[in-house]
Amino acid sequence: EPEALEASFWHALVPELAATESSAPATGEQPWLLDFPTAKRDLHADGFCVLAPAAPQPADELTKVKASLSRLDRLQLGARRLQALGWPPVFLFMFDDAWEVLDGLWPLMRGLLGEDCELDPSVFCWVARLGRDAGRGVAQRTGLNGAGAAEEEEEDGPGAPPGSNFGHPHRDFTCLDSIGADGEPRLLSTWVPLTPVTADNGCMLVVPRALDRHFDKRWAYAHMRPATRGEADGVTEVRFDLQAVRAVAPLRPGSV
Repeated sequence: EPEALEASFWHALVPELAATESSAPATGEQPWLLDFPTAKRDLHADGFCVLAPAAPQPADELTKVKASLSRLDRLQLGARRLQALGWPPVFLFMFDDAWEVLDGLWPLMRGLLGEDCELDPSVFCWVARLGRDAGRGVAQRTGLNGAGAAEEEEEDGPGAPPGSNFGHPHRDFTCLDSIGADGEPRLLSTWVPLTPVTADNGCMLVVPRALDRHFDKRWAYAHMRPATRGEADGVTEVRFDLQAVRAVAPLRPGSV
């Protein structure tokens, strides 16, 4: 649709979100306290880390927290509305608010990857299906996934809304792509949930590095194929220890 090239088209779909034609960089802020030492330790030990938002004490900082939470609320409502209108939720990135959330992640990214890190241009938004309800989150696809991530729901099927699920266990990048010769991470995949996350509403499931026997075996068949689904019988063959899977939950909105 030619109208889709106009900011006004998207603003009419989701009036609560800002859609401009400006090419100026986003000015998003991450108003929560981040524990970099713990994040680095967990990233090296497990291949993943979790940073939960923690409200600071000063009144002016608390105001920033409330404003950021309001943005997350608007984004999850926007994702739900886009999907209801037949648009994949990833079109949430037509709005400034989504990019401001990503912009707010850069102090964290620079702290974990170095000052010269760059954004990989692969971003996504999922609206996970679970019965009649859904958990929702923005996904920034930028790299390191320490293990095959598995989700409990089935993948999108015929008649499913676009962008509903990606439930097949997978690994985003090889260990050679993700980790430098010095053992430091070179890529990070980050996920920012827009709603509360529990083990029952579509959380990420991961295998910690120490329990992932194919973590650094780049040439092993199972390294990039932790699970495959048979074309004839539809049965999924799993090549990792199911007992090693850990739920990345519970999480508050705005966690990383």
